Amino acid sequence: MKEDQVVNTEESAGIEQVSAEVELGRKLVQLGFMRRFDKQHLAVKEAVDSGSIGSPLLFKGWHRNPHIMSSMATSESVVLDSMIHDLDSVRWMFGSEIDEVYTRGMSTRPDLEGAHDLQLTQMSVGGGLLATAEVYVTAEYGYEVGLEVVCESGTAQVAPFDEAVVRRDAMQYQRIHTDPFARFQPAFVAEMERWTGAIRNGEQPDGPDSWDGYAALVAAESCLASLRSGSPQSVTVPQRPALYRGEGLGVVW
Repeated sequence: MKEDQVVNTEESAGIEQVSAEVELGRKLVQLGFMRRFDKQHLAVKEAVDSGSIGSPLLFKGWHRNPHIMSSMATSESVVLDSMIHDLDSVRWMFGSEIDEVYTRGMSTRPDLEGAHDLQLTQMSVGGGLLATAEVYVTAEYGYEVGLEVVCESGTAQVAPFDEAVVRRDAMQYQRIHTDPFARFQPAFVAEMERWTGAIRNGEQPDGPDSWDGYAALVAAESCLASLRSGSPQSVTVPQRPALYRGEGLGVVW
């Protein structure tokens, strides 16, 4: 099976999952977009939504991994396994769908056999907002996820590292994570608690849902099409069903 067929298969599965929940009339699935549960990302989201720094204009995100196994590295896997989180962050932070993407990439290592381990995606969002996402999966120095949202009268951004700064021997040191599970451990715990709490209380999950996964996959497919063609690609997402717009959510388990 070719890589583009894999994406189409995943997208088809996503819309089938959405259709099944709509037919059932309730949401059962919560996806693992853990940044929505990270305290720093939540603080940025709160600052943007408050309007205290004006309306949002530009999302700038970066996502770096120390290394990837060359046998598993493909341009497609960078989008589907890594950038997918950045695409969701853009949608979540702005509360709007992505309209267009332009993805370019480069291979930085001969052992990757041409796979684009460094990719940059430019986006238009919600009919007027802008976004960029840099994904670099062989950055060597460590694991780092960051973002800055530029608004009309200020900015909000994730702090670089949640570690102490140590000065020693005429040098300054700050530990950098190398493991995403260490960086986002509290967020992973929070998202699991949210989901299991909904189950215990007979409620529908209120975290990232099947629609969020489907919409992110549609954007990811457009990123791959842009990477192959070398040109911008539109992102066409159907109208969001009422179930995922907060309508008719009085149904309980």
